[in-house]
Amino acid sequence: MSADNGIYIGNFVNKEWRVIHAAAIENLQHKPDTDDGYNSKCLVRYFGEQKKYQTESEAFQRARKLEKQIRNDPICPVLEYGISILKFKHPFTYYLYIVTNEWNFCP
Repeated sequence: MSADNGIYIGNFVNKEWRVIHAAAIENLQHKPDTDDGYNSKCLVRYFGEQKKYQTESEAFQRARKLEKQIRNDPICPVLEYGISILKFKHPFTYYLYIVTNEWNFCP
């Protein structure tokens, strides 16, 4: 069985960084509705409630803290894909606008 999880740092074009621990990150590209190949509803669901960081350094500090918490978990200390950066072509608000103004699907 695979954990299929990782820590993902979303790098949005307006120098906004958001950090998540998630599984099934490939859902971001299921039935894309944006010009950069992402499903905006999934993207907003994954990154929307996360704290915004203004620098890459701050985002990596948060990612390393999450990694330490996961690896110290007594039940499931698995982080299959480690820490990855996902670079997005638009500001986060672009994806949020699509979600609030159109219907789309996220599995």
